[in-house]
Amino acid sequence: MWAITALLLFLSLLPRQSSAQHSLVLSGGGARGLSHAGAIVAIEELGYRPDLVVGTSMGAIVGALYAAGYSPVEIRAMIASENWLERFAPAPVLVGPGRDPRRPLLAFGISRGRFHGGFLPSTGINQRLVEMLFDAGVRARNDYDNLPIRYRAVTADLSTGAEFVIGGGDLPRAVRASMAVPGVFAPVQWDDRVLIDGGVANNLPVSVARTLSDRPVIAIDVLRPASNVQERGVLDMGVRALRLLIENARPAAEPDILVLPAIEPGFSETYFPADARALLRTGYDAVLEQAPPVQQQPAARRDPAPPPARIDGLRIEGGDVAFERLIRRVMGAAREYDAQDIVRRVSALYMTGLFQSVWPRVEFNDDGTTATLVIDVTPVASANIAGSARWNNDVGAGAWVSLQQRASLNTPVEFRLAGSIDELRHDAGIEASLFSAQVPGLRWNAGVHAGEQRLRVFDSDTVADLLNVRRLSVRGGGEVHRTLGDWYLSLFGSGDHIRGIDTPERWAFGPVLRITQSPDPDRAVGVDPLLEAELRAGGLEYQRARLRAGRTVAYQRRQAALFMELATSSPDTPLDLLPTAYPDVAPWLPRGAMRSRHQATIGLDGAIPTLLSGYVRLRLRAITAADAVDAMGAADAWRLGGELGAVWPTVLGPIAIGAAAGQRARWRFNISLGSDF
Repeated sequence: MWAITALLLFLSLLPRQSSAQHSLVLSGGGARGLSHAGAIVAIEELGYRPDLVVGTSMGAIVGALYAAGYSPVEIRAMIASENWLERFAPAPVLVGPGRDPRRPLLAFGISRGRFHGGFLPSTGINQRLVEMLFDAGVRARNDYDNLPIRYRAVTADLSTGAEFVIGGGDLPRAVRASMAVPGVFAPVQWDDRVLIDGGVANNLPVSVARTLSDRPVIAIDVLRPASNVQERGVLDMGVRALRLLIENARPAAEPDILVLPAIEPGFSETYFPADARALLRTGYDAVLEQAPPVQQQPAARRDPAPPPARIDGLRIEGGDVAFERLIRRVMGAAREYDAQDIVRRVSALYMTGLFQSVWPRVEFNDDGTTATLVIDVTPVASANIAGSARWNNDVGAGAWVSLQQRASLNTPVEFRLAGSIDELRHDAGIEASLFSAQVPGLRWNAGVHAGEQRLRVFDSDTVADLLNVRRLSVRGGGEVHRTLGDWYLSLFGSGDHIRGIDTPERWAFGPVLRITQSPDPDRAVGVDPLLEAELRAGGLEYQRARLRAGRTVAYQRRQAALFMELATSSPDTPLDLLPTAYPDVAPWLPRGAMRSRHQATIGLDGAIPTLLSGYVRLRLRAITAADAVDAMGAADAWRLGGELGAVWPTVLGPIAIGAAAGQRARWRFNISLGSDF
């Protein structure tokens, strides 16, 4: 008997794997926090089933997805496939008589003489958070204890810097508040508080988890510097010091299990890679190496609560009467609850470009029988300035700027003054846009534009002369703005007064149709699709059309594209509107070469990833141009060429270098900074 007792006592002293559930704490860390999505996959593989998730900043995003009921594998896939460059890039601005969508280098709102907002726009990430988390917040009845896993988002009060923990209310908005890095993203209004990134007060909120649960805490910290100093450069030392300040500012509470992913010290919090798989793997491996396995813990995830049956009312918060009229028209009347339909309508409001944020939530009466949809909006500033610059070694520097002022009549109205300038052209215009409350996404435009263009005349591939064309345009019509994916459709009438070397001073009148797509900031291959048609009568009669179409495929950041461009114009088409070569069509030719009435191009591009989320790129082209269609098919009418180089897409526009060569042309070395226009 004594032997059995001794054996039982011995076994009781052996370390045993715990079956108790844990609290999970995820730190802030910007782009470094993407590794959290890989870490939670490993956490569940080791047997952990957290019943509480607390997150700060990027940890709040990943933690909210986990708490909302997404599986770790789903979250990892979502983070890996997200186009972070697109989310943080400024929205395109339609500029010029052709209504070209251009992504600004910088965009600021101005209110009472002051700039406001953040360095990066937040509309893209706001919209994405609503898409992912709106329904989960509604089903939880705005109480984060009712989510499939209990959840808290940690923020900081901008007034005092004190920690502010959110446990209920609009879930997407709470997550957005937790990641509002001061100066980078606009702060978030929450009742009478203005909230910013929780890392200011508590970057690894173990203390919050301790106050909410007596469970053991497993924490993942992606920002804490290693104990051995690896940094030697001046900038690296400064970054380390800042990270130490953030770590030392948090309350003194340590987790039971601490996981420190081995992210390179020089990997910046602001650098969101196009391919996040390495970061995801780092988080996954760190958990497997640093967290002990446990017996399968009891399942903590609850099934989502049922949604409300109906939406019985609509309330608008923010904006003025004109905005309210527009919002009510877009959101529609009371109806059965359909989360996807509400999110789609909210996206239509974002697409107008009138709102910095649109936060939908559902409020319930005391007995839970009545549900009211609340749309809380923050309009963009009444005055905005946007612009961009670019440089290449063909035509030198160029810039454009747009100044916008908004007014409210029965519906919001925008007035815009915009202009462009470079070595070969300059133009300016003033226009007004009236937003339709009857048709979501429709705006009516009218404007006057004036400009002058210097056209190159070539001898072989050398500029032999410059010809000037002046143009005054009066335009008006309608646009459907991004209601079909990322497409813009413009149909307007135009009257143009044209004066050039080959064209006497004459007026031409007629319709213009233009369908184009929002430029993708991460595009390394192919061209932006376009359909353009113009029909003119009056003192000058001409017709022209252009079609660009293709197919781009991507796999693990490898991109390939096949495209075709066709352009044609009638004999009296002014010189400045004739088809010509430009960098995406023929990178080995200077801008303006091969100017003819008809043009056809076939292109094949390929790109593979390289350093700093860039691409090594090969572009192959076959182009023909002639004044007669019959002459285009001749063998000597075609020119073959291509370019080998590299491109780095950024939120500030692409950076590209390349060596290009082609038939009947000298070698060219191309450098460009910023988006072309």
